[in-house]
Amino acid sequence: MSVSHYDLIIVGGGIPGLTLACGLRGAGLRIAVIEVQAEAQVGDRPRAYALSPLSAKIFRAVGIWEQVAPAIAHFPQVVCQMPTIPIEWCSRQRK
Repeated sequence: MSVSHYDLIIVGGGIPGLTLACGLRGAGLRIAVIEVQAEAQVGDRPRAYALSPLSAKIFRAVGIWEQVAPAIAHFPQVVCQMPTIPIEWCSRQRK
């Protein structure tokens, strides 16, 4: 078995982990990203992500916004399923 040596190991290949890896590219570090799920599983998750203006700023700073922006779509409807939040806050139709 061969042993690899890394300067940094990022645990988790989600948005935060991969953003960190992209942000550090070019830093001269040997970086490994470890994700428990197979690539096919991660890509097939029926999940929605919300990106804030700060997320966009971070993505611009690490040089990946141009690849992310074309894939962004607005949510046509947002429904909360938290019984303690008033319904008028939870369900909104996009106009």
